[in-house]
Amino acid sequence: MGVVEDEEGDRALGTGARGQTAFLHVMPRTDGRFPLPAASHPDYAADMKPLMTLLSALAVLGGMAANAPAAAPPAPDPVSEQPQVQTACGNVPVKRFGFCWVLAEPPDLLEDAPLQWNNHAPRVKVHPLESSQIEHNYLGVTTTRMPRSTATDYLPLEAIHLIDGNLQTCWMSRSQTAPDVQPVWIRLDFPVEHTIERVVLRKRPPSREPRSTLGWGPTPGAVEVGRGLPATLTIKASRDARVWETLGEVPTDDRPDRLDFEFRFDRRPVKQLWITAGALPLVENILHAFSLAEVEVYDDRGANVARASRGTGVTVNSTHHGPGQELAAHRWYWPLTV
Repeated sequence: MGVVEDEEGDRALGTGARGQTAFLHVMPRTDGRFPLPAASHPDYAADMKPLMTLLSALAVLGGMAANAPAAAPPAPDPVSEQPQVQTACGNVPVKRFGFCWVLAEPPDLLEDAPLQWNNHAPRVKVHPLESSQIEHNYLGVTTTRMPRSTATDYLPLEAIHLIDGNLQTCWMSRSQTAPDVQPVWIRLDFPVEHTIERVVLRKRPPSREPRSTLGWGPTPGAVEVGRGLPATLTIKASRDARVWETLGEVPTDDRPDRLDFEFRFDRRPVKQLWITAGALPLVENILHAFSLAEVEVYDDRGANVARASRGTGVTVNSTHHGPGQELAAHRWYWPLTV
């Protein structure tokens, strides 16, 4: 143990344990600037004996700590913004990025397929890097998009827009390569039974605002998002979600200048309504999809009961979410690094 001085001239004690020095002021000040020398205090040694004993014990403990095994790494942060490891396939992690699952290494597309003639070297797979690990990419990637927060998540085509009462918002199903690849449906669940007599499907009307084509360029023969009414509809009703009655299998006779489709039937009590689309139209930049602004269901008093404000719920078999439009996906795909 030695005595050291800091840059202001204060005298202190150093433990010298494993190169770690503990500084502690031991000289009292009298003029507010410099401590008096030890010789001017006759009882200094006696007064400092308890402190020296304490510092000696700390020095020993410091040496023991320095020779102790390294501490275990900290446990993973349970509140992390890294992609979740959803599962593993053959000991290879599968990470979840929103609605997409990504294998942590390239898959085996072909078994024992030769990649190069007379090349018997072992195969080494390419392991994808995290976004934050890529400093330069000459092939190009999607650049960081507009900053998001939970208040500015951009998910414009969710199913809730079918029952929000706003004709300028809309829902769209996942795209298909042909009009009838798989059925596309909308289901409404009412909080209580209603006696209903008609269903109206409404397209998104033209907006007064100038339409941006950024990311949604016009496609010849395609309709705009929110105006994708199918050629046929099957409408079913139920009172218990088990037994379904078919109210109609009808053509829509859709045409570009028509903004809504109305289907009337005899009044009946209904708790659930199921609408299935057939012959999906071509929607701009999306291929074939079902895309509407509103689904309205009118009771025998002329009130629209298919509203979120009336307690109605909506379920669809698919939604076109779009890539990386919400806060979580931004942090997964394009993390900001300093």
